[in-house]
Amino acid sequence: MEAAKIRRGIFNALSVLIGVLLITISINSFFLKLKIAPGGVSGLATVIHYLTGFSVGSIVLVLNIPLFIAGFIAFGKRFSVKTLIATILLSFFLDNTLWLPQITDDMLLASLFGGIVMGLGMALVFKGNATTGGTDILARVVNKYFPAFNVGEQLFVIDGFVVIFAMCVFRNFDVGLYAIITIWLSAKIIDLVFTGVGFAKAMFIISDNGDEIGSRILSEVGRGVTGVNGEGLYSGTGKKVLLTVVDRRQIPVIKAIAKSIDKKAFIIVTDAREVLGEGFGQ
Repeated sequence: MEAAKIRRGIFNALSVLIGVLLITISINSFFLKLKIAPGGVSGLATVIHYLTGFSVGSIVLVLNIPLFIAGFIAFGKRFSVKTLIATILLSFFLDNTLWLPQITDDMLLASLFGGIVMGLGMALVFKGNATTGGTDILARVVNKYFPAFNVGEQLFVIDGFVVIFAMCVFRNFDVGLYAIITIWLSAKIIDLVFTGVGFAKAMFIISDNGDEIGSRILSEVGRGVTGVNGEGLYSGTGKKVLLTVVDRRQIPVIKAIAKSIDKKAFIIVTDAREVLGEGFGQ
């Protein structure tokens, strides 16, 4: 059991490290020199970099400080530690890999392939049960207190404001349009790599500790959970079956919560092609 825990920890650490490296490559080899601001804190940092001359890495770190504090207050230490490590790594790599070559000067190719590389990197960071901070934290904090809109919708709005800001500063609509391509493609790659294609995901969790798992999903993720009393036909023992509908970024968090409470928890993740109700479409 201890060996499995160590292997999982090593896998998570490597996943986060490789993911952060890929995000760094996408920014320094595809976006930065062409002024493509792909939403989020990294996109905002790109704009501020051209306005002030400060390094992108240091700007990312400074912008993440208030967001990190908000995430710590809203979600506690479990959420914060890995996010802090990933954020520091991203800032460090951004400032120390400026020697990376610009792979293409074609705006369309940069937005397409940069979006693919960024999506792969973000998917790996999510697989490591972490985030790189930024607007992911802001969207989750907003979602906790204003759950009418899901995290994905809030991220789209926040990234949209960053893109509009970049277009105004650079006085170039093309960079904004290419950034939108990057944001959309990156999100699709995350879906393909991490959870498959789908607007939302339905998660079924079967566990002897369903009440505790459901309580933590409600408090830490801010998603509604439905509990159904079930019975294992082989064992004849009662079990709680939990059902929750989430977006892709919340899946690794919920998996980690379930496994931290019950390592034998049975988890099913499936596509939810259409979701109507609170937090989703009406």
